[in-house]
Amino acid sequence: MQWHVTSVSFWKILHGVALQGTLNSPDRTQGGARRLACPGLISISPSGKRRVRSGTMLFLQLDKSRIPCHDRFPLISSIPSGEIPVSQSLAKNLIHLVFSTKDRKPLIRFEIRDDLHRFAAGILRDLESDALVINSVSDHIHILFNLHKTKSLSDVIMELKRGTSIWIKEKNPSYSDFYWQGGYGAFSVSQSAVATVKRYIAEQETHHSEQTFQNEFRKLLNRHEIDFDERYVWD
Repeated sequence: MQWHVTSVSFWKILHGVALQGTLNSPDRTQGGARRLACPGLISISPSGKRRVRSGTMLFLQLDKSRIPCHDRFPLISSIPSGEIPVSQSLAKNLIHLVFSTKDRKPLIRFEIRDDLHRFAAGILRDLESDALVINSVSDHIHILFNLHKTKSLSDVIMELKRGTSIWIKEKNPSYSDFYWQGGYGAFSVSQSAVATVKRYIAEQETHHSEQTFQNEFRKLLNRHEIDFDERYVWD
């Protein structure tokens, strides 16, 4: 049986849309929409609009009255051929991330730091959350990165810690007891403050010639007005 098409359910589009086509028997129902084969594969044009190409699957929203139509019915003929606008969800979530080795042991030795930073940057890139700058000293690491709009902060940090911890342990048997602390500090950064934060992270060696990680971390928490309990911060 065929049904009269009243609208396109864009929230369920699978890469495609039909500008001109025929309505065939839908093969199944999913989320109140019917799926059918139709011409039209969307790509993104330089102007940021969807351009129609050939062959894909599409979800169409059917009207509740289920009005029968002819075997061949023009789909969405009111939409002009060529390009249609694409809705965008835009976000920039800049995060200054700080965490230490377990019990602040000085296990991030100088000879592995550059490789560690590159490996950490690779993990973040795979998570679509590119790093802007990474630097570390013997007992902790600082990372400024752009958290992808669809990613959970805690999940990204978990993967980052897990991956880098395994990598460090495999570098040398002397790192077999390496662990990161359980917690972390993550602070939002405005675009206007990026240059300042990048410079701060790059100058870690200088900062820590005068203060410990604990003093630095307390200052960051206070600056961002984050309440904390000293009994549970240091692990």
